[in-house]
Order: sequence, then C-alpha cells, then structure tokens
Amino acid sequence: HNIMFNSEEEWAHFQDIVASFAQYRERAQFAIDFHRSGFVSLPEHHRELVPSFLPRCGQWSDCVNANKRFLDMLIAESQLFENVETPEMTMKNLLTRNVSDLNADKVCSILKQFAREWSEEGKPERDAGYTPIITALEQHKPVRSTSTSSSSKFPSASPASLAASPAASPAASPPASPASSAASSPPASPAAHAPRPSVLIPGAGLGRLAWECARRGYRTEANEVSFHCLLSSNFILNHPFPPNHITIHPYIHQTHNVRLTNDQLRGVTIPDVNPSSVIANDPNIDFSMIAGDFLEVYQTESAWDAVLTCFFIDTAAN
Repeated sequence: HNIMFNSEEEWAHFQDIVASFAQYRERAQFAIDFHRSGFVSLPEHHRELVPSFLPRCGQWSDCVNANKRFLDMLIAESQLFENVETPEMTMKNLLTRNVSDLNADKVCSILKQFAREWSEEGKPERDAGYTPIITALEQHKPVRSTSTSSSSKFPSASPASLAASPAASPAASPPASPASSAASSPPASPAAHAPRPSVLIPGAGLGRLAWECARRGYRTEANEVSFHCLLSSNFILNHPFPPNHITIHPYIHQTHNVRLTNDQLRGVTIPDVNPSSVIANDPNIDFSMIAGDFLEVYQTESAWDAVLTCFFIDTAAN
C-alpha cells in the first residue's frame, strides 16, 4: 500500500476515516442503549411480552465489543502509512473528532465486506462474482510458466480456490531417459519466457480479487480510493494471521431481512486463508495497491494486458 497526503484536506479526510473506526463502539453502544431505554419506559405488562429483549441487548453489546477489539487492531496499523504524522492520531483526538454518519455507516459495511472477501462463509458469493472473471482472464491471458504445475508456484487458496489455468497445468508425460533427454527435449518456446500478463483492478475493495490474480502469477496492480477499504486491505493482506484467527460479528447492525435474532449475533471467522504468507513465500509475486481516484491516478497513457472490475463500474462517477 502506498498513500501520500498531498494536501491538508487529504490528511484531514484520512483522520476522519480512522476516527470513524475508533468511534465504532461508542456509536453502536449508543444505539443499543437507546433501544434499551425505550423498552424500559414501556409499561410492565408490555415488557413481559418480550422477556428476552434486555438479555439480548447484553448479547448485542458483547458482539459490538468483539468488533471493537478487531477494529482496534486495524486502527493500530493506520500509523504505518506514508506521511502520517502521529500527534493528531492519538486515541483521545480520534474519539473527540467529528465523524459523519456516512463514514460511521461505512465501518459497518466494512465488517460485512470482510465476511464476503475473507471468510469461508463468503465463498459462494465470491465464486459467483470472481470465478467467471478469473476464468475468462486465464482463458484469454494465461500465465505462461515453465513450472510443471501452477499449484507448485501459486498454491491453491483453499477453501477459496478458483478454476486452475489450463495453460498452467500441462498433461503429464513419461520421464525421458538421461541419454535421450537433452536430444529429445524441444527448445523452449518464446512464450515460455514472455513476461507475465499485467492486470489492473480498479475499485479493488479489500483486495481479494487482486490477491487471487497475483497468486496465480499475474503482475497485479490494484487501485482503490476509499480509505476505509485501503486501511482494511492493508491490515488483512500484510499480517500473518492464521486462518480463522479473528471472529467478527458483521450482521449485528442489520435490522431488515433477518429471520432470527441469532442471525444478527452470528460470528464469522476471518481470514479463511493467510494471504500474507502466500505473498511472503513467493518472491516472484508482483502485487501492489495504489491509492486514489481511478480517473486521477491513471491520466497518462499506459498499457495493461487486462482490466478486471467487480463491484466497481456500477458505483463509479464516470
């Protein structure tokens, strides 16, 4: 990740986003307390109709606290971005900073995005959205590798594995004898030494699609404008968390389309894979994340073998 603050306005906006993460618990608990006080003000014979409500408020608070512990870890990593001066980033200043409702709501959305992008539970949705994209990429711009198997170089990210590239999985053939090996082996084709295809991914979100491309051998550049997403993707991509190490409660704030209260309380474990270990263990992986608005960052002419988008075209201003 590479974030440079070129103006006081950008720096102030970054602080606003970090503050929205820092104030998550206070805002969420305020909402719970509001509903609790409204319930307590009801006549006793009305409260008796819903005896589980007050204990449920305690469970909601427990889930909020679990989310806060996760977000506190994420906030700690915000100090690692370039040009970040720390005096304004103390927790005291972050908690007293004015945060818009829009930025506060985005924190709740980020929790859901973590579940979609980096949990086993999110695999069906990723398969529906990402598998067709990656399959098309591998068909039209396959990675030409001299290795015997793509899985030896780019290990399958089970349980979120996607379709393997046909070009990267040649059919097995019987080994040649030592005497005939050199003579019978054809010279390497030019394609075997061709540069790996380059892929640009605007609107990269939390980085799962970009990571899936990078681990398959593509030279991958991801672009994202949202500081909420940039902070979150930096956190999940660059830290060696064991699979399913963190439990979050992404649905605690969803009050519609819910069949059971327990659906709101349900925890989701992340990450389903250890993305940083794949990046760290393969020196050939070429993966970067560029911050900024797509139309501003890519104003000069450049060439890419492929441009992949998902959850982006329908949200972009142009």
